[in-house]
Amino acid sequence: MRVARPTVDIERSITFWTRVVGFEVLSQFKDHAGYDGAIMGYPSAAWELEVTRHSSGSPLPTPTDEDIITLYVAADAADTIKTRMRNEEILPFEHPNSYWKSMGAESYTDPDGYTLIIFPTD
Repeated sequence: MRVARPTVDIERSITFWTRVVGFEVLSQFKDHAGYDGAIMGYPSAAWELEVTRHSSGSPLPTPTDEDIITLYVAADAADTIKTRMRNEEILPFEHPNSYWKSMGAESYTDPDGYTLIIFPTD
């Protein structure tokens, strides 16, 4: 599975998803029908996250509270990601859906305003 999202700033988005969250850049492309982009994730995973930017500047990201990526990760991996978030001064926020907090997950916002939930699995 691949989730694709527009971004305002590809380099900032790549930095967030790789340096802070811990994904790897799996591939990148330039000027593919006017789009630049990056595909990120974990090499062994059956999913990918793609961020794109069109040369026209459109479409812009239009996140809502329910545009969520949830990472179900081991507790130690979750702690590592949360520490990186704090180091980058990215603080968790209280998501309107109380389920996430009740399950011990934390909600963050990516550089384009989309919700990232870190859900420790053990």
